[in-house]
Amino acid sequence: MAEAAYESAMNEAVKRYAMEEHIQNMKDKAELEKYWKQQHRARGTTNPEFDLNDPARFKKDKPARIGDSDPRCGVSSLQMFEGEDLGRPQRVKQQEAALLAAQNVQIDEFNADKAAEAQDIREYEDFVAATTRIRKMNAVAKERERRANEMQLFQENKTNARIYRNKQNQIKAESDSLAQLETLLTLRNRRLAEDTSFTGKSELGANRFRTDHFKGFSHAHRQTFYAENARQMQEKQDILAAERAHEAGFAAHVKNVNDVARRQAYARHIKAREDEMRFRAERKFQERQHKSRERADQHRIMSQKVTDEFLGRFGHMQR
Repeated sequence: MAEAAYESAMNEAVKRYAMEEHIQNMKDKAELEKYWKQQHRARGTTNPEFDLNDPARFKKDKPARIGDSDPRCGVSSLQMFEGEDLGRPQRVKQQEAALLAAQNVQIDEFNADKAAEAQDIREYEDFVAATTRIRKMNAVAKERERRANEMQLFQENKTNARIYRNKQNQIKAESDSLAQLETLLTLRNRRLAEDTSFTGKSELGANRFRTDHFKGFSHAHRQTFYAENARQMQEKQDILAAERAHEAGFAAHVKNVNDVARRQAYARHIKAREDEMRFRAERKFQERQHKSRERADQHRIMSQKVTDEFLGRFGHMQR
């Protein structure tokens, strides 16, 4: 482990020394390039033949004359040439500067418009987000209110159901009490209980032999009830038979109407198909006639010959 640590330390030291050497070499190279550039500039300014090899020497030359009052011009140079534009370089510079300024203004306006558009988009997104948040809050509030109403209704229904059950139980208990009381009173009344020792026949015990026995009614009186029941049953049967007959007649009428409508629809369909076929046949006949006339006209045109009689008709009125 000690040897490994020693080797690692040595490797780190070697790497650091190599890096320092590389950095120093790069600095020396940069200083040498700087010195050579200085020497190149010095030779360019001190060498009298440097401008002969300068590719931009014509651009660096001054113009032959700046104006009529140029001190370099002699007596014979005090003249203006037609089409001369001595202020063109300055004007071009001014135009370039104005164009650059206008371009910068347009760029600033474009950037301002883009920033305003981005701001509008952000504001709209914020508005949409706020609206969505408000809608969600409203939806949550409505859902909570709905659930609260449902819970309140559930509690009210449970209370009403409990009250109704209690009331029904009370009504049932009262009915049971009344039934028990009625049974007790019936059993205590010898006539209602049809005691055999009192009426001679009992309908509550094993000695009962007539199911249509009414307490205290005579045979003739009972027959009136039987006759009325039979009349009502017959009347009900007649009413049901009349209703069935009416329904059967209405069903037959509906079936007849449907058959008539179906036959009329079929007749209209057949007539429409016949009209369509007749129309197609007429169109085919007219097409054949049209093609025949076109072929006749084409044959007549192609079979015409240029004769003296045909040429003599030109220039004269044809009747």
